[in-house]
Amino acid sequence: MLSYQHSFHAGNRADVLKHACLHLTLRLMRRGQGEIRYVETHAGRGLYDLRSAAAQKNREYETGIAVALAAKGAGPDLAAYLSFVRRFNPTRAPRWYPGSPVIAAGLLAPHDRIDLAELHPQEHAALEDTFGDDPRVRIAKANGFELAAKLRPGAAARTALLIDPSYELKSDYLAVVDLAERVRAADPRAAILVWYPVMADGREGVLLRRAESRLPEAAVLQAVWAAPDPKARGLVGAGLLAVGLPRQHARRLRALSDTISRVFAPPAGAAASGPDD
Repeated sequence: MLSYQHSFHAGNRADVLKHACLHLTLRLMRRGQGEIRYVETHAGRGLYDLRSAAAQKNREYETGIAVALAAKGAGPDLAAYLSFVRRFNPTRAPRWYPGSPVIAAGLLAPHDRIDLAELHPQEHAALEDTFGDDPRVRIAKANGFELAAKLRPGAAARTALLIDPSYELKSDYLAVVDLAERVRAADPRAAILVWYPVMADGREGVLLRRAESRLPEAAVLQAVWAAPDPKARGLVGAGLLAVGLPRQHARRLRALSDTISRVFAPPAGAAASGPDD
């Protein structure tokens, strides 16, 4: 939807899960041979100023990336992601938060390709400013679902696809699984990450049930930081479906998501933090 701007939520706990797992996935894919094509359905602006008025409205980064950066014993895969974030933040307090397009650009090689879809006019313009003349990057002002549905295997490229709508439309909970299934059928080598929110009212259950029947091989990765409450609203966690990844890679991702759950878990004896907006 054109109303959604991620700046209001940049660097929150759900972002940390999504971006840390994407960082690990691309690092593991980079060990192979040949070109990588990274595709994202809802790219946003790529780099977020945490001092902007939008980010300061809810200050969700304070319980997200700021907590992760201060955590002790993060483990090697989370530590590698946090090291990437620190490259944008020479001071201790985080100011700049790299979104998934910037993570991809920072990890991929000069011969790789990056295809980004973003419909929101302001976010699209900011995305173009972020990447300037990077020859690897193509930015489409297009429906990301439609762009991804056209993916076909290239002669050399291995595809990494991130499907991450805002879920303002309830239909997205089923559409993301259908899209992943369609891309997987067209390109069996594609590595697909489907991000989804874990909501207080459990509405993501329809997505998980659809995935269980349509994508039974998908690894389910989740980080949860508050107890579900059918009467509450908002995020209590976040998850990813990992499709088309080798089993050993899926195991690494699951261990990483478990680590992130522990990082955001309230201290023993403390009340769990409430749902995010």
